[in-house]
Amino acid sequence: QLEGIFENINDSYVVIDINGNVMKMNDVAEFFFGYDLNSEKINVVELIYNEDYAYAMKSFSELMKIGRFTDYTARIITKKKDIKWVHINASVVYDTLKKPIAAQGIIRDITVEREKRLVFELINNIMKSILGKENIYDIAWEISSSIANYLSTDDCVIYLVDEKSKTLEQIAAYNKKINQDKQVLNKLVIPFGKGIV
Repeated sequence: QLEGIFENINDSYVVIDINGNVMKMNDVAEFFFGYDLNSEKINVVELIYNEDYAYAMKSFSELMKIGRFTDYTARIITKKKDIKWVHINASVVYDTLKKPIAAQGIIRDITVEREKRLVFELINNIMKSILGKENIYDIAWEISSSIANYLSTDDCVIYLVDEKSKTLEQIAAYNKKINQDKQVLNKLVIPFGKGIV
């Protein structure tokens, strides 16, 4: 009965041994992660996103100690090298002597939901930061800073389109292109059709 349930659920279902070797995946998991257990072996360590490794190891240790965990959220890497955000609920499987022999988990892909939430938070934060501001340059500074932080980038430049002179004027730049007075260094004015913008 359990076999039928787990093969037909909409989320990925994975069973691993206590060393992290994947013993079983349902069809949804095989499609999501991109691995076929009939022809290849996989250890969950290979799926962990590098920056989340310490968190994953700590969570696995707690799982083995407590017997289950809920609301584990982290990034994984698929066989195609796609980075996905997942939410996992897992529990330990014990033998008749109450010795842990495996762990099982239901993995839900939350990448799209997380991106939507982050974009909503970005828009909300930008709106709060520009509330009451009327100066286009002040508004541009707030927007460039917020977007650069959201994208985790070192550079974000905002240009003002001048239809009359047919140019793009650099009015805000985040990080390396600014000084402490929020003045754009090497401010560019680019004619339409020129440059890389």
